[in-house]
Amino acid sequence: MGLFDYVDHRMKCPTCGTQIYEFQTKDRPWPELEKLNPLDLLNFYAFCPECRTWVEFTRVMPRAESIDAFVMTVRQDEAKKPVKDPKRM
Repeated sequence: MGLFDYVDHRMKCPTCGTQIYEFQTKDRPWPELEKLNPLDLLNFYAFCPECRTWVEFTRVMPRAESIDAFVMTVRQDEAKKPVKDPKRM
């Protein structure tokens, strides 16, 4: 586990709609737990506090100055998905 910086970005979870506001990044070589502007970064990410969906933004357009410069990846946490009962299959 290492240090990270916080990212000044908020959004609703694409899975459950809960507000996500604790985005983090390890873009800088010496993170200092500062709050950074997402447009200055290459990558930032967070887990939804409610459903544990992983949300990650990765920059794809180097000079764009909006969140549109990023691709969003969403992945649900396998541990939180409902388990199917094999007896009912």
